[in-house]
Amino acid sequence: MSFVAYRLSGTTDPLVGSEPHQVGIETYRAMIVCSCNVLSDQDVRSAVKAERTCSIRQVYGCLGCSASCGRCARTIRRIIDEALASARAASCNGRTQS
Repeated sequence: MSFVAYRLSGTTDPLVGSEPHQVGIETYRAMIVCSCNVLSDQDVRSAVKAERTCSIRQVYGCLGCSASCGRCARTIRRIIDEALASARAASCNGRTQS
């Protein structure tokens, strides 16, 4: 039996999602955040992780496309901010404090 969780800012919405992804023992569905370019939240997170991109334009460039209608901008910005905050927290947890 697999556990299905829908992730994006802690939301659980059974009506969104596409391909299932395995993370540890959890399985969750990637959510399409840009329907013009068919980009998922995982695509955005991967671009941020790989390139340490900080802007929406950089994410699109890394993924080989460009923004079209702009409806996804707020969502992509939120994903970028979450991914960067997570990366900062992970790097801070690895440091020794005096």
